[in-house]
Amino acid sequence: MDINQLIADKVATAQKAKQKTVETRIKALLEDENFIESQRRLASMSTEMGKLQVSMTTLNKLPPFIANDGRKFNLNVFSIPFFGLGLGEVMGIIQGSRGAFTDELQMQFEAVVGIPFIELQQASLAQGSPAYYKDGEVFPAVEGDYYELVQIIKSIALKLEIYDCSMELSKDRYDLWYVKAEVAAKRKLADFNKAADLMSTGSKFTLED
Repeated sequence: MDINQLIADKVATAQKAKQKTVETRIKALLEDENFIESQRRLASMSTEMGKLQVSMTTLNKLPPFIANDGRKFNLNVFSIPFFGLGLGEVMGIIQGSRGAFTDELQMQFEAVVGIPFIELQQASLAQGSPAYYKDGEVFPAVEGDYYELVQIIKSIALKLEIYDCSMELSKDRYDLWYVKAEVAAKRKLADFNKAADLMSTGSKFTLED
């Protein structure tokens, strides 16, 4: 009696049975409209996200504006993850459009994104600016217009052919963005002031391995 062959035969029989079970399950899934719709939506979202990410990458590669004193100002267009996939990218593009402060950059920005720059400017005003910390100071928030922003986001999504990535922005989410930014800015200021106090009192820091 070849025990190894017996085991191999049993395994082969079990594998065939398993394969039939898998085939039955796959057939059922392929006939499940909810499953197919879920897969369609995921594929569409992947395509939409790819388009948005390519736009942001292209914008960040545009030549910087060079001031008379030689300083360079690059566009900084990044997603705002707080708003989730899709909407975070659109909010980031809106925010990043503020860096296009020359006619040439504005035309390039518009050409890359495919949205009239005047619409992006209006979206930027409606978006507003949460408070932020810089160089030992907290700069206060600049209030936007949530209701106008929601309508412009719908327009932008339509023109960019974004149908499956969620573009829903609730008032609570929008307000929370401002609150979290202010809290973070104040925390950074507190850390800065604490470090400044330690330095002014001549405190010594001990670095441990």
